[in-house]
Amino acid sequence: MPLKLTPEQSARDLMSIAVHSFQKEPGETLPIMSLASEFDDRQTDTEAFGQGIDYALRRGWLTVESTNSLPRYTLTNNGYHRR
Repeated sequence: MPLKLTPEQSARDLMSIAVHSFQKEPGETLPIMSLASEFDDRQTDTEAFGQGIDYALRRGWLTVESTNSLPRYTLTNNGYHRR
């Protein structure tokens, strides 16, 4: 049976990966594909990544900037402290 995380748990896991695995500080852009890969290695719930990103955006833990390719996600001070 797959592990089912709440959106908040997923978002907190993402913030932890960003800070601890990728050594990101507030204001730094996250390597979203690498973050997704690391998150997927830890989880079995395939929808959890998107739900975690959405939760983090709504709470102001991340900001997003649209680009011509993939969106750029930036860690905020609030997100840094939610790990």
